[in-house]
Amino acid sequence: MKKIVFMTMLILSITLAYTATYTVGPNHDFETIQDAIDYASNGDNISVFPYPFDDYDAIDFLTKQLNIYANGNVTIDGGVSSIVVDMDEADYATIDGFNITGSGDYGVYVNDTNSVDVEDNEIENVDTGVYVKNSVAFDLENNEIHDTETGIHIDKTGYVSNSANLDWNKVYDNDVGLQIDNSYYSTHSVTISGILIYDNTYEGISFGGTQAITLNMYHSTITGNDDGIEFQSNSTATIINSNIYGNTSDSFTGSPISLTVTYSCIEDGYSGTGNTDEDPYFCMDTGYEYRLMEGSPCIDGGDPYEQDSDGTRLDMGYYKTLFDIKPLEGDHSNWVSFPRLDRDDNDPVNAPELLEEMIPMPDDLTLQEYLSQLTYDGTWSNEDYEVASSKGYILDIEDNGDFILPEEGSRLAEDWTITLYEGIENWIGYWLPLTQALEDAIDKDTLDYITSIEAENWYAYQEDGKWMGWGTEDPTFVYGKGYIIEVEEDITLAWEKGGRSKRFIPEKAEYFTFDDKSRYEMIDIESVEGGENLLEIGVFQDEVCVGASKVDGFPIHIMAYTDAVNRSDELSFVLYSGRSELQTIKTVLKYNFKTGEYERTIMHPFESKFSLIKLESNGDDLTDDSYPIKLANYPNPFTGLTTISLSLPEDSKAELSIYNLKGQKVKTLSSGDMSKGDQQITWDGTNDNSKPVSSGIYMYRLDIPNKSVSRKLLLMR
Repeated sequence: MKKIVFMTMLILSITLAYTATYTVGPNHDFETIQDAIDYASNGDNISVFPYPFDDYDAIDFLTKQLNIYANGNVTIDGGVSSIVVDMDEADYATIDGFNITGSGDYGVYVNDTNSVDVEDNEIENVDTGVYVKNSVAFDLENNEIHDTETGIHIDKTGYVSNSANLDWNKVYDNDVGLQIDNSYYSTHSVTISGILIYDNTYEGISFGGTQAITLNMYHSTITGNDDGIEFQSNSTATIINSNIYGNTSDSFTGSPISLTVTYSCIEDGYSGTGNTDEDPYFCMDTGYEYRLMEGSPCIDGGDPYEQDSDGTRLDMGYYKTLFDIKPLEGDHSNWVSFPRLDRDDNDPVNAPELLEEMIPMPDDLTLQEYLSQLTYDGTWSNEDYEVASSKGYILDIEDNGDFILPEEGSRLAEDWTITLYEGIENWIGYWLPLTQALEDAIDKDTLDYITSIEAENWYAYQEDGKWMGWGTEDPTFVYGKGYIIEVEEDITLAWEKGGRSKRFIPEKAEYFTFDDKSRYEMIDIESVEGGENLLEIGVFQDEVCVGASKVDGFPIHIMAYTDAVNRSDELSFVLYSGRSELQTIKTVLKYNFKTGEYERTIMHPFESKFSLIKLESNGDDLTDDSYPIKLANYPNPFTGLTTISLSLPEDSKAELSIYNLKGQKVKTLSSGDMSKGDQQITWDGTNDNSKPVSSGIYMYRLDIPNKSVSRKLLLMR
């Protein structure tokens, strides 16, 4: 045994002693890569330097065992050559770090080889980026392959025990991302330890041939293709810690013998331990494409027995979340917190320096917290303003569009505690990296002392031990969001890990439009008498829509962004059922939490943060047939001029006006005394300043004492 070890070491030493390294480029050993290959022997290394104004021609390894490395930005352009890099029968060979391009058949051709490595290359514009046939221990690692007909083609046609390992490659903008074929009777095995396959015209991965194929895929993302994976009937696959989501047709097609999927995000769902069908929240900003944004169910959602390099639970998909990407919406009030910062413990950091990392940087923003704020309009109002991970904030961005804020550092410790004080609003953050329902995130003993929780898109109010206020779905806490909590006495809060929940996202109204603000009042509508066919309900203040919700069962949960300055204004509720006529209700039945009785009243802005009401569709302020009014227009749609016809049953004061879908008045057509009988009034598509308005849907509304009738019209320019 000692003699065998000695002889092996001696042979290895002799081999190493005779290994040479040659350089290629201007003023180097060789002018072309092929000249160096022709001269080199098995085991030699070739280091290639760029030519300033020229590329290298196609190369052939000549079956030699060579390691060829790019030293800088080096392109091998095969032109019309069938093969750009030919590694036919070249065992123990490496091609590393090149841009490989051409207009021929193959970027890299590997056939009948053992232990070939293709690493860190960008391969483009050929018919097939990398073609691998009947090869053992083939490794494809850290390559980008794009703009081909087939990005990667792994083919088995003979007796060789074919095996391929694909690690951390990106394959995009091809016809097919990865093609795996087997036409020989023994199994063809492919292992993927990480691949990003996106925006390919047809399949992300396609299986072909008539014989058995086994795929083991980990840490991968397949998105933006027509189909995710197309299996053939003799295939088996195991998929772990992966995202297959956002493909045009199906995540999976075909009928494999066996398909096991665990700890993965699969659109439309797939049965398996730890799987989810929720939106993975891919970032699509340049430089961050397909990374996971804050609040993604895939972050820390992978195999719980494995960890990322930062010591947290494994993520699903290609990218590991070692920094946060906070999604932010322009022209919107974003309720945020900053769980990941570059600091110790919960030490504060400089807010302007943090926010200046926003992409793109907005022109105007305001960061609010309890009793203080920071503004930016090109200049910061306070260069020394600080933020802390445990606190919650409202970030108002005045600019339109979508923004992201990358955040580096460490997460706030999951067991961090915070004191909540009685008699004030406690603006706090949520720093656990999993979405949870209210009663999972806060233990019952703590929850008993909380009177209300306010969030960006839900509100919860506790009265006599009963929680209410969020409509038909359970509200959730989301990593990186901010919350406002009020308590009946001072308590210490520690977020609990009670279990993952699907993120609560209320469906937005479509008919009514409105502008949100940083604060709102919550109105829960328990019922609407005769409202079986309702589609949406809007809340109006001074003829402006301030909030709306779709009707999908009761109670209906409406966040009303009312103007608290004008508290004398009346609130009205407008019912939309898909017909042209809208019904308006001003008098409501409002629940009195002190008496436990419903009281008939007219509501005003911010009488309370939370209101529980019922609407009666036969109230005296509804538009109904007890006081018949005719109202119509022709033509509808119209391009230049439309005539509005109306008829009153008696003389009355009346106003006829045009409104946009936000409820904002566009033009007053008539106001004052109006006679009984038929009237005709025209509108020429201009506003009160005689300027043409844009194309779209508008409402024309006739208001008379105790009654309002509305219709829709469509202006087409």
